[in-house]
Amino acid sequence: MKMKFFLAGLLAASSLFALEPNDENQIHQIIENYTDSWNNRGGVGFGDGFSSDADFVNIFGMKFTGRAEIEKRHIDIIQGIFKGSVFTVEKTHFREVQPGLVVANVYWALDGFRFPNSEHKEVREGVFTHIFILNNGKWEITASQNTMMPKIDGTHHFK
Repeated sequence: MKMKFFLAGLLAASSLFALEPNDENQIHQIIENYTDSWNNRGGVGFGDGFSSDADFVNIFGMKFTGRAEIEKRHIDIIQGIFKGSVFTVEKTHFREVQPGLVVANVYWALDGFRFPNSEHKEVREGVFTHIFILNNGKWEITASQNTMMPKIDGTHHFK
């Protein structure tokens, strides 16, 4: 009998923070917008989905603070070292930690990646870990960590 109540409690708890379809759609739209910004607008608009005081740590461990700086830095790299690159989202995973707080893993690939001071272009993969908050009915990224996956024998990690 105890096990039955335990399982019923687990099922109730697991659905307690189920992300509503509308919320999930809004988060997906933010991801689509920065992808479009990267591929079609040279980074203009990349920061639109971030809160005004967001923190962003890039693949090299550099920290940018605020929507304006996050966008400026992305415009610089997209129009500079990553000019002509193509950014794709391979898959996403969302977990609502509590109402109004979502952890999102966004797995990406970049065709045209090159390291600074190198002309060699390649496909690299990584993952954003975004913290989304619901602020006055609007989802925003308040913190983001971008991690590049190690390149292991040329295989893709997310397919």
